[in-house]
Amino acid sequence: MYTNKGLIVVIILLVFGFLFLGWYSYNLTQELATLSSQQLALTKDITNLRSELSAASSKLDTLSNKLDSVVTETSRLVINIPNLYNRVKEGIVQVTNYKTDGQKVSGSGFIFDNCGYLITNHHVIERAREIEVAFHNGIIQKATVVGSDAYSDIAVLRLSQYSGPMLTLGDSDKVNIGDNVIAIGNPFGLEGTVTSGIVSQKGRLLPGPGGFSIPDIIQLDAAVNPGNSGGPLLNSKGEVVGIISARIELLRTAERAAVGLGFAISSNLAKRVASALIEKGSYQHPYIGIGVTNVTSKIAEAMNLTRARGLLIIEVKTGSPAALAGLRAGDRSIEIDGKKIPIGGDIIIGIDELPVEDLDDLLSYLALHKSPGQIAVLTIIRDGKEMKVTLILDARPAP
Repeated sequence: MYTNKGLIVVIILLVFGFLFLGWYSYNLTQELATLSSQQLALTKDITNLRSELSAASSKLDTLSNKLDSVVTETSRLVINIPNLYNRVKEGIVQVTNYKTDGQKVSGSGFIFDNCGYLITNHHVIERAREIEVAFHNGIIQKATVVGSDAYSDIAVLRLSQYSGPMLTLGDSDKVNIGDNVIAIGNPFGLEGTVTSGIVSQKGRLLPGPGGFSIPDIIQLDAAVNPGNSGGPLLNSKGEVVGIISARIELLRTAERAAVGLGFAISSNLAKRVASALIEKGSYQHPYIGIGVTNVTSKIAEAMNLTRARGLLIIEVKTGSPAALAGLRAGDRSIEIDGKKIPIGGDIIIGIDELPVEDLDDLLSYLALHKSPGQIAVLTIIRDGKEMKVTLILDARPAP
């Protein structure tokens, strides 16, 4: 009897044990499920945090880039003039030309090569018998003419010995309208004069010899006067982006004078010309052999054009690349604003697949990218139809 009771107790204990184990296992499973759910939620939170962190990092990078851009733009527009002047003054010189006719002409220039080469204007050293170069520290040296180009108004001189600082020719294509610039030179012989202003416009034309124009000109409002000619136009980095050409008398008329206007030959054109002058002693400009005028609204109307653009050919020089390529000038004339304009000729609207809206577009492209002997493909409108004309560029006749 006792044995049976003991067995029953054992069985009861076993049942309760299994029930307890079942209950414990259930609770444990629930806790594990809760932990797993919490782990999934935590993983999701971590993933979300990582995404938010990544987004925040991206925004931070964007803000950093914008800040860098603002800093760059600020440094581009704002010039520390005293600092910049002190950095470059030793490389800027006064050029004095004792001419063959006994006259004395003064201008400016700057050293741009450690071999003692310096740039100035052609009109500063024209018909030179002897040239003196005066530095900021009072030292005067004789200079010889390496080469000079009247069409671009650029000349290169060389000093017999030089070991001082030099200026860097920058990229004038990166100059923007509104950029702050400074001009340094010797107006009226006043040594080391600094003036500042902004770039007023780009792509101007200056009159040159033989009826040709100097293209890619930078217009500025910094005060420049005779004696500034040949001096540097500097950006905020102290790079030369233009060579001052102070021949303002070329723009004067009987009724008015060019007041508050300055002009500089682009550094990219100066680089191209100066390099050839050093290497060969001369520079050859590409030549098409045409006379043109910008297509105005009145010309467009007279020729039944859809809009005013491009260059109307009004003259083709005999024996020129244009004549050999079959380009046509106007065959009849109309009067516009009291002037006779030949119309009916070919209209140039492109060169080498680049659009030509006005004369500076054509001349700048030729001056900066083409040389005599190279091929140029003009896009023209003839009798209302667009077509291509290929020609071989010649060298421009001597002035």
